Amino acid sequence: MPVNITEEFVRYLMEQNASLPEQAAELTATVKELDQTIRELKEQLNKNSKNSSKPPSSDGLKKPAVKKNKYLTIMSYIG
Repeated sequence: MPVNITEEFVRYLMEQNASLPEQAAELTATVKELDQTIRELKEQLNKNSKNSSKPPSSDGLKKPAVKKNKYLTIMSYIG
């Protein structure tokens, strides 16, 4: 299928090509911002009251299981 290359078509392609570096720079900046946001959110997610200044009440449902006293467990079977 032959392509009809006109001067108008060439101008159009040149305009499109001229805008590509600016678009690439904008996208690169957006990616960097999103990477930084992801890093910050991961840091927040990994923090709890043991490795930050947050109060234990902010740990939510991630609290470790409470260890039972072995003596009390044995006594409950005896008594």
